[in-house]
Amino acid sequence: HFRETGFESCILHAQTGSGKTLAYLLPVTEYLWQRESSSVSSKAMVLTPTRELATQVANIATKLAPPDTVLHVTHPQNLHKSSARLFIGSAKAIHQSLYGNKDFPAPPTPKPAAMEILKHTRFLILDEVDRLLLSRQKQQRHEKPAAIVTAAVTRLTLGKSTMIAASATAGRHVRRELARCMGLTPKECPAVLQMSETATTT
Repeated sequence: HFRETGFESCILHAQTGSGKTLAYLLPVTEYLWQRESSSVSSKAMVLTPTRELATQVANIATKLAPPDTVLHVTHPQNLHKSSARLFIGSAKAIHQSLYGNKDFPAPPTPKPAAMEILKHTRFLILDEVDRLLLSRQKQQRHEKPAAIVTAAVTRLTLGKSTMIAASATAGRHVRRELARCMGLTPKECPAVLQMSETATTT
């Protein structure tokens, strides 16, 4: 489906264990390594709510992609030093790699390099987007890491990046928060795709 629609942003509604990881990894890796003709290498990021899920996704991605092109971000690190084109990690680890936090006098990835990575992010996948963007607290004091990265990618790519938000739930609150992070109105939120619509084409 992603190939047929020109890689439009979407919310992939899929139950746990239904194969959603392959549903987004197969077309993304195919594009990055078989159809990329630009002199500037496109990047892709997969943000997850936990390190455990990031490990599962990274294990699958390394089987699909050429050697040394997938970086499993297990802790804050300089992403620019890697030759990887697909970064996979918890939203917290990737956010801290790009922006740092109170424990780092400076971000692990130098700011100019971090901006370049974000600028050339062709695909941003938010796995379990409800957990990444929605807070259990009624009043959230700070933006969640995934929201900050999503907003930055949207801004720096001028809205040309493809957002794939995968989740077992795709309710109104999820759609509204995703649209906000992308700088869209709720009505402009990416369409919801049921797993049954994508499974046979990926």
